[in-house]
Amino acid sequence: MSSNKTVVKSLEILQLFYTHECLTLQEMVDLLTLPKTSLYRQVKALEEMGFLTKNSDGKYALGLIFLELGQLVAERLDIRRIAFPYMCRLRDEVKEAVNLIVREGDEAIYIEKVDT
Repeated sequence: MSSNKTVVKSLEILQLFYTHECLTLQEMVDLLTLPKTSLYRQVKALEEMGFLTKNSDGKYALGLIFLELGQLVAERLDIRRIAFPYMCRLRDEVKEAVNLIVREGDEAIYIEKVDT
């Protein structure tokens, strides 16, 4: 399997967790229709890197590294830095919490919140 195919398969594994909180190895095999042995190797590599974690019940979930990466993305977004002072002024004027939300397809992604 070429490097690109390996990367693609790893990302397909991670994408399963958009719609599933936790999955067993067999559930991943069934959803992706991949051979169990090759899927196991990729899951173990993702686990070793912190992208997946294995729970006490034997199911896999996304690792805490995604929280760290998400925080980095949020901190590095220019829109957040630009909007923050305006959000604070708006909060002070209306005496309500102010949220900065970005549309991503059909989803709403909360970028920043300024509480009252």
